[in-house]
Amino acid sequence: MKIVKPMASVVVIAVAGFFVWNYFAGPLKYRRDMQSFADLVENCEAGSLAINAGIGGGALEHTVEGRRDDRCAVRMDITGPYVIRCAFPVEQLSVLAQGFSDLGKAVGIFGGATIRISTSNPDPLTKALNSDACETIEE
Repeated sequence: MKIVKPMASVVVIAVAGFFVWNYFAGPLKYRRDMQSFADLVENCEAGSLAINAGIGGGALEHTVEGRRDDRCAVRMDITGPYVIRCAFPVEQLSVLAQGFSDLGKAVGIFGGATIRISTSNPDPLTKALNSDACETIEE
């Protein structure tokens, strides 16, 4: 009986620690960050977010630079020395914002993600990222 109380305390602390980490640095933070980025894209509002790239991955900077003519300039770090630069048409922003929001929602509270990609019928975000509106460059 003496061991039950200390073990229960350890379990409670571990579970609480997991949820604190999850909210402030883990998958739940990633979900919030992707929703914030989606909001910036939808409004083409200049702003920047550091998106956590996972354990040991550091942060990837995602930036909405603002409107340029009838386009929205966006810059996204990807792993390695590469960057995706896009100039999305303003009329597509709400659909693209939904795509970024969906990426965040695809991550579960334990960090697993479910993403389905169709090469024969790609979603609007995949089409946009692979269109002439975007280019991947080495910086």
